[in-house]
Amino acid sequence: MKNLLLILFLASCLSASSQVAINTDGSDPDNSAMLDVKSIDKGLLIPRVALTGTLDVATIASPATSLLIYNTATAGTSPDNVTPGYYYWNGNAWTTLANGPWTVNGNDIYANITGKAGIGTALPDDKLHLFDSVNLRILIETPDNFYAGVRTRNSQREYFMGTIGNRWSVFDNNVGGERISVVPDGNVGIATTTPDPSALLDVSSATKGFLPPRMTTTQRNAIAAPAEGLVIYNTDEKALNVYNGTAWASAMPVQQPFECGYSFTINHSVAGGVAPVNKSVTYGTVTGIPGNPTKCWITSNLGASRQAAMVSDASEVSAGWYWQFNRRQGYKHDGTNRTPATTWITNINENFNWQPENDPCSIELGTGWRLPTATELTNVDNYWSDWNGAFNSSLALHAAGFLNFSNALLSERGSRGAYWSGSQNSSGSGESLIFTAGSSTMGSSNKSYGFSVRCLNSPLVIGDSFQGGKIAYILQPGDPGYIAGEVHGLIAAPLDPGITPQWGCYGTAITGADGAALGTGNQNTTDIMADCAEAGIAARICGDLVLNGYSDWYLPSKDELNMLYINRIAIGGFAGTYYWSSTEYDNDTAWIQFFGNGFQVNGGKNFTAYVCAVRAF
Repeated sequence: MKNLLLILFLASCLSASSQVAINTDGSDPDNSAMLDVKSIDKGLLIPRVALTGTLDVATIASPATSLLIYNTATAGTSPDNVTPGYYYWNGNAWTTLANGPWTVNGNDIYANITGKAGIGTALPDDKLHLFDSVNLRILIETPDNFYAGVRTRNSQREYFMGTIGNRWSVFDNNVGGERISVVPDGNVGIATTTPDPSALLDVSSATKGFLPPRMTTTQRNAIAAPAEGLVIYNTDEKALNVYNGTAWASAMPVQQPFECGYSFTINHSVAGGVAPVNKSVTYGTVTGIPGNPTKCWITSNLGASRQAAMVSDASEVSAGWYWQFNRRQGYKHDGTNRTPATTWITNINENFNWQPENDPCSIELGTGWRLPTATELTNVDNYWSDWNGAFNSSLALHAAGFLNFSNALLSERGSRGAYWSGSQNSSGSGESLIFTAGSSTMGSSNKSYGFSVRCLNSPLVIGDSFQGGKIAYILQPGDPGYIAGEVHGLIAAPLDPGITPQWGCYGTAITGADGAALGTGNQNTTDIMADCAEAGIAARICGDLVLNGYSDWYLPSKDELNMLYINRIAIGGFAGTYYWSSTEYDNDTAWIQFFGNGFQVNGGKNFTAYVCAVRAF
């Protein structure tokens, strides 16, 4: 009887379209629903099934696509870790209905996406890829004075990037706190949260400095369209460079006038091809040495960390570095190893004094410093009879030893001192000071030896013996070729009064041989020798001259010759007669000067006169 009543009740709820309504108020099902369940105090109970996994087809045989169940399996018990909740069969597997890849865990929500996720793009390039074809912004908002931003971390470090109060910040949560701050006015602080209002960038540190880009002069010059104010550090100059809108300007410190008797510090660098190691050395200076009382000397060997403690001091720190004659590269020897360990030159045979471009004293210590001449070393050695004289002098020269010419092995450190001069003895030997416990003398040594170097500084004056001759003129402000802070000028060769050549090529104009000013004589000489083939002419005698280790002699121009006349007494050796210049007047004549009264006239090119070769320094 009850079954019959239920059938009749259900039949009464069926509409003509076979829709079903389940309710207590007798209302018809909604037109859009096949089944309309209505209640104000009861729910719909879906079948409860314990799945063994998302591919479980045994618990429910042949599930229909979209079949809905509630999974009662305990989380973590199934092979693919399905969790309790609503699932539907998508035709291939059971899929959670609640969150898709997202999972709610209390008040938290997380995603189990193991690949890449894209928002606005179907082809994400990273774990999370956001894309918008017009604008893209991500808004992270908190109340005032709270953090808002992105926190990044790995197993070693954690950082926060975002806003702290009213400023943008990069914050190291492990050590150091806030590292970069950008305040509302746009000022940036590094290691400070309160950049100075006057500074757009305020870097705060008591232990570190600011390091600008470092490059060579060549690399600097390759910068395309540098902005005015651009700053770099020039590794060639060892100084900051600033582009002033037109050219690069060096910010090298202003050098104070050198005063002998005070110490100075040099930062030696291997980059210059002279120092064997990078090293900072403080050198003492002394003057008033008997034999050379006006000269200023360093009181330790070039490259030495300290002055020798005794004449037989055999330590590397007192020895300093060693040089082969007329070679830029210095060598350090620690008693076992030589630095640099380059191939040793066992044969140096060349008819040169130590050339200025190879002088380690001027290269490493600066303008005014140079190797002593053989005469200068002889002058001081005249006061010594053995190594005690050398060491007990204010120079404190000691037995630093030497590197053998044949194999570069360190020899006699602590028992012999060997110091180069800048003067050669012959093509294979140089003048050197050698002393031991029993003697001190100047002599000649194989140029391949590695000897110590002791540098001196002296104001050059006209008449000084220097670089193959006598200083004849020192350039002054306003002279062609003058460089402030540097000393340049002319050196006159020793005179041979027996040579009285013609100027040459009478009746022929020599193109380019009309330079009269200081600095033009060398080019005049080159042009005369190229266009006048006559042998024994004045220009060829000077241009072909090799004397005292120098081969860059030339016939002076008209103005250069006049400087020789003005300083003839200090130079010495001139006769009161005519001397040729290299300056042509016309096809038949050239400028000549009478050293009896200084008159300069144009003399016939077939006239004979004296010559005095000069070279520039």
